[in-house]
Amino acid sequence: MEWDDNALISQQEVDAILSYYEADKLVVAHTENDNITPLYNNKVIAIDVPICNLNSVLEGLLTVNGKFSCVCGDGKIKELE
Repeated sequence: MEWDDNALISQQEVDAILSYYEADKLVVAHTENDNITPLYNNKVIAIDVPICNLNSVLEGLLTVNGKFSCVCGDGKIKELE
């Protein structure tokens, strides 16, 4: 599934939600993506990658000192920002 940043809510609505909760990012799951996917100018990160499909690449979200990265199944780390 490919996300369309404009399909659900606007960037302004995302910014308002984050401001209300005094947060910088929102991590969401339970909607599968092929990869960990930053959305809405990297403020929303969709992390639910399929694990039951043997052809899928396993990924995890790593947060260190406020920086978000994707850890791949082969151990490589890719910065999301």
